[in-house]
Amino acid sequence: SWTLDDIRALPTHEGFRTLQCISADSITRSELIGNQRWQGARVADLLDRVEPLPEAGYVIWRCADGYHESLDLQTAQDPDTWLVYEMGPPGTPLPAEHGRPLRLLVAGRYGMAQPKYITDMVLSAADEPGWWVKGGWQTDAPVRTYCRIDLPIADGISDSVLAGRRFTALGVASSGDRGISAVQYSLDRGVTWRDAELEPLGGPIGRLTWVRWRAEVRLDEPGQLLFMARAADGDGVWQTDEVEEPFPRGASGYPRVPMRVYASLSDPG
Repeated sequence: SWTLDDIRALPTHEGFRTLQCISADSITRSELIGNQRWQGARVADLLDRVEPLPEAGYVIWRCADGYHESLDLQTAQDPDTWLVYEMGPPGTPLPAEHGRPLRLLVAGRYGMAQPKYITDMVLSAADEPGWWVKGGWQTDAPVRTYCRIDLPIADGISDSVLAGRRFTALGVASSGDRGISAVQYSLDRGVTWRDAELEPLGGPIGRLTWVRWRAEVRLDEPGQLLFMARAADGDGVWQTDEVEEPFPRGASGYPRVPMRVYASLSDPG
């Protein structure tokens, strides 16, 4: 048995990470993704003291709310797999809605694979499908490369700009633990693409966080168009343009915002 104080006595690790819900939409602007500072201990340090038997191949996590999830032992021993008890400014306990007193963080996985309210950690020779996996969701829940458009914003049907005047487009991109190497945007439904600017070196507050992007855009021709974006992970692999719903492995498809370009301020459209 381990108390929370026992886990706090293990070597401490802290850093910022991005968490994303597997239910987040890819086409529209989803708020089911966020960035935060966490502090806790590596699961590997706890396992070193437990000394798993040779036949142990999985860790089964059981939680106070009845939820359970499994993790292969190799991933559990990864240095980026943490048991966290702080969230937010240093010294801030993990909030109740985010899993107090203890939750799991697994790099590169959607939130469904990172259980909260942990009460038991069971070493097992056999896998045990997690709560959502039993419902048909993907087992490992790896994060798919994701790009979000924060500006322009679809206000009602579309966002409006004035022809010949520059505006700033911006957003975030993430691929879990694979990083982001490029973001591009398109003004002609993906026929051609232009490079967006990523945060300067050292801009991301951690290698497991999203990356912000921006672009200065000028639209000279009045009319309607679709502003689209896409991201490439750290290996240079572009996200797919194939549109998929979140079930069962996370949504896909390029984000898009309808836009209307006016010739002048008095243009009735």
